Amino acid sequence: MEGEVDKMRVIWGYIPIFVLAFGLTAFAQQGAELPLMDVFFDQGESALREDAKPVLAENAEVLVMNPGVEVEVVGFCNTYEDAPGYNLGLKRAESVRSFLVEQGVNYNRVRLGVDCGGIRDEGNPLPGPAEVKAALDSRVSIKANPRPEPGVL
Repeated sequence: MEGEVDKMRVIWGYIPIFVLAFGLTAFAQQGAELPLMDVFFDQGESALREDAKPVLAENAEVLVMNPGVEVEVVGFCNTYEDAPGYNLGLKRAESVRSFLVEQGVNYNRVRLGVDCGGIRDEGNPLPGPAEVKAALDSRVSIKANPRPEPGVL
C-alpha cells in the first residue's frame, strides 16, 4: 500500500508541471503581449538619448527571442516642438527601428507609424499641464503583434 501511495505522490507531483507547461504554451499562442517599453526623446529631437539605449537593447533582446512577433514602432510628436510634426515622429520611429535592427531584430518585422494627434488647436488649451503632454508626445511607443501562423485564424 505504501508503494502505491508513493507512486500517487509522484504522479500528482507532475500534474502542476504539465499544467504550467501547457498553460504557457497556450498563453504564448494567444499572442500574449511582450514586455516592451517606450523610449523618450528630447523635445524637437529625433536622436536617441543615452537613457533610451539600454531600454531598446532590452526590447531587442526580447524580440530576438520571439522571432514570430512583428513590431509596431510609433513615433509621437506635437506642434510644441520646433521641427515639423509628422517628419519628427517618423524620424523618431526610424531611429528606434535602426537601433533594433543593429541589435539583431529583422528589419522586415518592424513596421513604422506616426501619431501626431497632439497637434494643438490654438483656440483650445491642452488638458492638464502642457509640459506633461509635451513630454508624452516626445516618445516612441513599441508594441508587439504576433504573426498569425499559416492556416490559423
